[in-house]
This record gives sequence, C-alpha cells and structure tokens, in this order.
Amino acid sequence: MSRAARDVMIQCTACVAETDSVAAVAQRMVTLNVAAMPICGEGDRLIGVITVRDIVITVVTQGHDPQQVTVAMVTEGGEVVTIGADDPLEDARRTMEEHQVRHLAVIDGHRLVGIISQGDLAKALPDDQTGQLVESIWKDSPPACETGRALRVRSGTTAAASRGRGVAAWPPIRSLVRIVR
Repeated sequence: MSRAARDVMIQCTACVAETDSVAAVAQRMVTLNVAAMPICGEGDRLIGVITVRDIVITVVTQGHDPQQVTVAMVTEGGEVVTIGADDPLEDARRTMEEHQVRHLAVIDGHRLVGIISQGDLAKALPDDQTGQLVESIWKDSPPACETGRALRVRSGTTAAASRGRGVAAWPPIRSLVRIVR
C-alpha cells in the first residue's frame, strides 16, 4: 500500500496569528525546532503558512525591525496550498512542484493536522523522485526580488517576499533570534 501524507507529516497543534510579530514567530520556530508555522484565523481556520525563508528575506535582510513587522505584513496575499492527510505522497510531490512551495499544510476535512516539508517528503520518496522534486522546485524558483510579493512596513518601504524551506538549526534563523533579542 502506498504511503499517505499523514504518514510523513509533522503533526501541528500550534498556529500563529496574522497579528503576531515576526520576532515572536521566529522565537517560537526555534523553540519548536520547525521551519514553518501555520497561520490561523478565527475558529482556527488555516489562512497561510509562514517560513523561515519568508522571515529572512522580507525582514532580516531588508533591515526591518522584527518586533514591528507582523505576520500579515510578510505573507499578505499568498495562496494557501494544502494536501489531504490521506492523499498519496506522489500527490504531495506534484503539489509542491506545481505550486513551487517547500511546505504543505496537511488537512483532514477542514481541520489542519500537520505540515509536510520538502525534506519530510524527500526522506520518504524513492531517490529518483526526490531528485525530481528538489530540481523542479529550485530550478524555476525565482530570486525573492522577482516574486512580486512585497512587505509593506510603517516607513512605507518594500521588500520582496518568497516562500521557502529552512531549518531551525540553519544559521540565519539562529542569527534572527539574536537580532530579535
């Protein structure tokens, strides 16, 4: 029997809010040792995902104050890409490739149950599919400045935003936490 998304996902019980500061979210990511957090609205309805890469590209590298920037400022207008908990891993791979994302929210009905990362999927797929996944996501992934998403901060300046994969142990997130403190 083929494996499903629920077999390799990381279970989610924590969400962040659009009003949370990026500094608070970054600290929470480090504490939970995750590279992406679901964003939930009223009634725990999934409205997006924020990643380490979003934070690094839109806030840290642009010199914005992570205490003053909210999740909504970083992720505004982004599409929520999901996969069903019982969908086969091949569907998860195709969805990541099609939408050029490195994290998928996993839902069971209308309820968020987990997140599956490119790394989680890579560990579970055969080698040839893993290579195809990584190559297809990275080859057409434009530099952040070309994605068309922008961060609007109080000063009126903008910075490009992009989705991406990261790891909490990755040096930029550790640096971000030092900057935030």
